Amino acid sequence: YAQVIGAQSIAAPNTATIYNPNNAQGFSLFFELRSGASLGSDGSVSGGMDGAAFLQQRVFGPIGIAPTGWERDLRGKPNFAGGAEMTARDWARFGQFMEQWGEWNGARLVSADRLERCVTYRSGAFAGYGLGWWLNRPVGDSFLSGRDSVPWNSEVITRWLAGGQLAPSAPADMFVAFGFGQRKLYVIPSDDLVVVRIGGPTEEDRFFQLLYGTG
Repeated sequence: YAQVIGAQSIAAPNTATIYNPNNAQGFSLFFELRSGASLGSDGSVSGGMDGAAFLQQRVFGPIGIAPTGWERDLRGKPNFAGGAEMTARDWARFGQFMEQWGEWNGARLVSADRLERCVTYRSGAFAGYGLGWWLNRPVGDSFLSGRDSVPWNSEVITRWLAGGQLAPSAPADMFVAFGFGQRKLYVIPSDDLVVVRIGGPTEEDRFFQLLYGTG
């Protein structure tokens, strides 16, 4: 949290996409402060609600997910940028929860409108990212080399620089969670499909050509 508090802006809002851990950590800090935490002069945060515990209570627990670990810093704050560890089956379960727009076993856990906004939101900076999810829509002229910084490989970057999609061979409504070490969760509502990919080659479009039998 101290790193987030001390971070300096290098671009005006809605003008650049700079993907780094501060984004997720800032969200976690904001959640604690909004839930009653106080910020000390030394940068410590006390009180409020732990974001990882809230997520476990409201979503993970009800859908049967139990992360095998959640990395925390020396003050016990969760690493929201990439600290959760879970099995491929559990991650797929979360993808199914998203594909069902927040409903599980007939119970509404999260508003469908809120989850749909995560994958339809469009910032003024980059069309390929929503709220926490990478999107498969054409990005037009919204991605610029030297201004935007994202963790994808040169194959995807080249398509984005040309205004294209993350993976042209995948359905346009696909959205993706990109985890540490090339771990990816693909959700494709139009095909009622959830795919978990752990490591391996990074050729995104070739993967979907093989998956759909088109190449």
